[in-house]
Amino acid sequence: MGGIALKLARVLKVPVDWLLDDEQGWPPPTGDEEQQSLTFLSGTQLMLELARRYRLNWIAFLDAFKAARTIDWGSACRAVDDADPAAPLPEVARQAILAMTQVSFHFEYAQGTDFRVDEFCEINHQGLPGAKIPLSDFKRAEDGFTLAEFENAPDVMAFYEKVKHRPEWWTRSKDPALQRVWNRRRQLESGRGEPRIDNRPT
Repeated sequence: MGGIALKLARVLKVPVDWLLDDEQGWPPPTGDEEQQSLTFLSGTQLMLELARRYRLNWIAFLDAFKAARTIDWGSACRAVDDADPAAPLPEVARQAILAMTQVSFHFEYAQGTDFRVDEFCEINHQGLPGAKIPLSDFKRAEDGFTLAEFENAPDVMAFYEKVKHRPEWWTRSKDPALQRVWNRRRQLESGRGEPRIDNRPT
């Protein structure tokens, strides 16, 4: 399973992507070097790197799948039927078992939580910024309920009712933040800005 690679990387104190990527050289990057380099990346660069690793994982699965389809499964079945239980496993059967293991491993790893940022934050909450903030506060914020609570607060709504008929105050402003608020309010009033329902399994 994908968790095995993550646990092994933690034991060896190396990045998991370095452990899985044969093209990366020796020695492995240290945690300090990796952390320092990450702090200088933009959000787009970080997402591109996440997307690159995510795609590499699925490429590995597809490669394992294609390799598994080259196995003569009929021969593997016959080899198992004809094998002496006391003898070593026939080579074709050994290759078949290895192929099944590789396909299963790469699928489970590619489907893992490594690239679901919200799930990763939930699992590693205590090791991330904001560990003293209740996890439930982050979940409400991520699902849009905190924003909705603010925007629908009576005092905020009372103020908005006074200014919503003056769009020039919003759309003509050079402040992009004001324009985003205006667009957000338009979406809410048109029914397109409701908080998303959290369908993640608990």
